[in-house]
Amino acid sequence: MTSKIQINKLLYEITNNSRIQKKKLSQILKASPQQINYIINKLVTDKTITFETVVDPARFGQITIMTFLVFTTFEKKKQTEILAELKECNNIASITQVTNGADLIIEYIVPNLSFFNKIHMEQLEKFNSDIKVIDVLPVIVRHIYNKKYLNKKGKINQHYIISGDRSISTLDENEKKVLQELIKNPIISINQLGELTNLDPRTALKTKKQLEKENIIVGYSANLNNETLKIKRQQLLIKFHENKHDIVKHLASYASTVSGITQIRKVIGFFDVMITVESIDNCDDVVKKIRDELKFYEYTAYHHIRTIKSKYISDL
Repeated sequence: MTSKIQINKLLYEITNNSRIQKKKLSQILKASPQQINYIINKLVTDKTITFETVVDPARFGQITIMTFLVFTTFEKKKQTEILAELKECNNIASITQVTNGADLIIEYIVPNLSFFNKIHMEQLEKFNSDIKVIDVLPVIVRHIYNKKYLNKKGKINQHYIISGDRSISTLDENEKKVLQELIKNPIISINQLGELTNLDPRTALKTKKQLEKENIIVGYSANLNNETLKIKRQQLLIKFHENKHDIVKHLASYASTVSGITQIRKVIGFFDVMITVESIDNCDDVVKKIRDELKFYEYTAYHHIRTIKSKYISDL
């Protein structure tokens, strides 16, 4: 169970469902539950994986806006200070360090554009001489696909859709408490969930299932440390010139057949979509395959360095 192939199969399963029962996981991987527990605990301890609850921000009236930044300061200490402050901002959901035209891709989760403008301008004023914004792209909808490249024989065909046009949910006190605990610890047991929320385990389980049924919680996954696992990643910003609507519509279904496409964000701005491509070997082969299918020529490919922060919604 220590071979790279087996580890990748394990990662494939837990990125599809981090709450999968260890017994079921041991059957799939043909390894003992003790081996499974040991490897998962080591991956967590080494910060190779972090578990995450996939929550749809649109269900809380929140929108997503991406900004693309470059550092204009070359002092490493100052860059570190800026990253530390950005990481503490509650309305910043993700920070990705990239290269090849930008230094950072930052995702904000905010209630409206006016709120985004306020906090964004405050940050720009504070770091005025140290960062420059090269693009701002509101996200219309986000598609999340399973990481088929980790197990090409895997039969799971998972596809989450978040941040689209959704009705807004109002949580009661029990739902809010259960959701908060599941965000903090996506693999928490039902008994622990009951203890931490002061609910009977049956009530906690019922509440959890209701949150899932209403697609407030759309899934449970794991965020992978690409650097440690030596997984290549690129973010492709693409502009289509002909049949834009038809191509974007086709892309959503086409992506489920390509093992290297893990996310698609439909955006507003000069570009039409951002596609996340991942590979154990080489992203360029996947990019070529996508270009051959979609026939686009105007694009920017940002190369992933590391993920600094990752979550799906701002604090409730």
